Amino acid sequence: MKNSNRAGLSLIEIILATLILGVAILGIYRALSASTEIEIETTKIAMSKEILAALRQEVLSHTFEDIHAQITSPSKDVYADLIGEPYPETLAKILVAQKKYKDFKLVVKGCFTNDKKTIAKIEGTASFTGRGNKERKEVITFLQVSEK
Repeated sequence: MKNSNRAGLSLIEIILATLILGVAILGIYRALSASTEIEIETTKIAMSKEILAALRQEVLSHTFEDIHAQITSPSKDVYADLIGEPYPETLAKILVAQKKYKDFKLVVKGCFTNDKKTIAKIEGTASFTGRGNKERKEVITFLQVSEK
């Protein structure tokens, strides 16, 4: 004799409930994952800006003659890497960033903007891997002028 009052769940109902729960959990996971990626990239951008600000401050604290000696550019408006780069505060900030994220790079280049070589244009580029494994760059460009 069959009892018409059901006291449990059928296998199909359990599978359906599990599937709905799985889809909901997957959606929450993806939202949290995307949020974390955005937070990491925002932190990297802030670190890059801090590194570039330190670079600017350190370069401008040197005399024009010191910077002039580091620029190896053969002609005006042609960037070349600076030689020597004695920027301990900037390098310390880069090491902190690299310790945490391992993909920070800093490139410092310079050139002269006139034939008399009395105006130096310095460009610092901090690069790192952003969302989607795309390379991101933050750039700062500034001038240092001879007092002569």
